[in-house]
Parts: sequence; C-alpha cells; structure tokens
Amino acid sequence: MIRYPPGKGLLRSATTGNTVDHTHDQQQIAHGPLVSCFARLLNENVEAVVLSPLRWFSLTRARIGRATIKLEERAKIVRSFFLDRIVEPIVDEHKRNEMNTGIPEAELELLKYPTGKFARGTKAETPERVASCVDIIEDFPRKLRSALHGLDDVQLDTPYRPGGWTVRQLVHHIADSHGQIMHRFKLALTEDKPVIKPYLEAKWAEHIDARTMPVEPSLQIISGSHARWVVLMRGMSAKDFQRVFFHPEQQREISLAEALELYVWHSGHHLAHIENLRTRLASE
Repeated sequence: MIRYPPGKGLLRSATTGNTVDHTHDQQQIAHGPLVSCFARLLNENVEAVVLSPLRWFSLTRARIGRATIKLEERAKIVRSFFLDRIVEPIVDEHKRNEMNTGIPEAELELLKYPTGKFARGTKAETPERVASCVDIIEDFPRKLRSALHGLDDVQLDTPYRPGGWTVRQLVHHIADSHGQIMHRFKLALTEDKPVIKPYLEAKWAEHIDARTMPVEPSLQIISGSHARWVVLMRGMSAKDFQRVFFHPEQQREISLAEALELYVWHSGHHLAHIENLRTRLASE
C-alpha cells in the first residue's frame, strides 16, 4: 500500500497555471479528487507540477527512495499512477456493472443521473434566481406526492434502476437529506462558518425504517421541512445567502446560495428517478 502524509495540496498545470484542490489523509487518497486532478492534466497533455505541502512530490524535486526525479519525469509518474491505480480499476468496475446488469454503462449512467450531475460551485446569485429556486423548493412536495400517487407496495419496493434504491428508500432518503439542509441553513445563519456533520446516506437507507415503512410519514416530514425552509429563505437577504458552512468531507466552504442550487438539483434528480420508473412500469 502506498502511504501519503497528511495535509492538503494543489495540482497545477504547467501551461495554464490552473490549480485544483487535492486533499488526502495518512492512509489513502480519495479517488474523486485524484480523477479530477489527473484528468485535467491528461486532457491538457502537460507536465504535472505538484505544489507543497504534497510531500510525495515537491516543487523543485521528487524523491522515490534515494533517487531524485527530474521535473520532466514527474508527468510520466503521475500518468502511470493514474492509469494503473485509477483508470483501469474504474474501467474494470464499469465492465462488471455492465455484465451484472446487462445494461450498457452509458445507459446505466443516464438512469443514475437523469437530469445530469450537479455542477459544483453553481450559485443562486441574483434575486430573480433565488426567487425561482425558492418557488421550486416550495412546489417540490406537491410534485413528489403526484409522482407517487397510485403506486402500490410492490412498485414502491421496485429499484429505480438496477442496483439502486427502491422508490420507498428514495422517499425516506429525501426526508433525511432535506431535513439536514434546513439544519445547515440555520447553523450558517447563526454561527460563523460552522462545520457541518456529514452522514452516511447509503447506510441510513439500509435501516429497517427506510426499507419497510410507508412513505407517508416521510412525505409529511418533507412537506413540513420545505414549508419552514421556504419561509426562512424568503426572509433572507442577499448577504445572508453569502454565508457559508464548512463541509469536512469536501474540505471546502459552501455558501447558502450554492446549497440552494444543490437542493433544487437534488429535488429534480430524485423526482426524475421516480417519474422515469413510472414510465417504464407503465410500458411493461
């Protein structure tokens, strides 16, 4: 196992000067940031310059054992590590997914993200956009109820995609998640850059309540949470939406303007899961 020293670092393109945040812990580097950093380097076809405090490379030299590695050789090391440790395992996983589900990877990705992935950093920055987002949040509980109307227990226990959560789990997850964001808004509005507490949503979705309970209690939680959240947001100033909380998993500050956009996306994301499944069930 390769071990890395604790800390944060940046990857910089030698041609554009762009930097990408990169965080790792003592035991392992998260693949998400690595893929993002290395993909940019590979796409630009440039040498990698790894800035301090990433200690496994330094700005002026890199050491492996007692050997000093020249700058032009670092890109080869980065590319080799990326291909061997990141790309090939991901490709293998995609092949396994396709073999297990019988669904092409591109089609499976569309089932996972029917509205596309959220673009990190998207913010509701104008009064018009904030008002539009708040309207979407206000109307979401009604749209969710409409999408669930008439589904029986067998349909509620149908995964929205192969290997995915059931509709029942989706609804309970939405209640868990949207209750969390209301709490995070309150923290950010009353404290200076509070550190939020992430939760393991996949494990929460496996609890007996999420797997077996009727969806009505969670629909009531969603309706109540959104009603209070909407009143709160309509009373917020533009400056309030600039307030932030710190996300320890992402190692960054997130403004309430971005959190609002994220949950507009999150609402539509799961609503599309349910509506698309209904369409497929109706055609069977």
